[in-house]
Amino acid sequence: MKKNQRIIDVLLAIVFVFGFVMTVSDGFKEFFGCTQAVQYLANFIYIVVVLPACITCSSFPQWVNPELFCEGTDSAAEERKV
Repeated sequence: MKKNQRIIDVLLAIVFVFGFVMTVSDGFKEFFGCTQAVQYLANFIYIVVVLPACITCSSFPQWVNPELFCEGTDSAAEERKV
């Protein structure tokens, strides 16, 4: 599970950095020849949709199954049984 989470984290980091560069440098306007309105729309989508989605997706598996990410939970459970 940790390997899958690491892959998700790397992909989300790539999306985050790409969106950040495109937002800061007016990338859609400069690289793709779009209008300023398209650039503003892309910036809005990045800030309102992509950033929260990256944050949520990076920690969502840990919220759903915290026992898979905690080390030593098996020994703590065994100690309680004894």
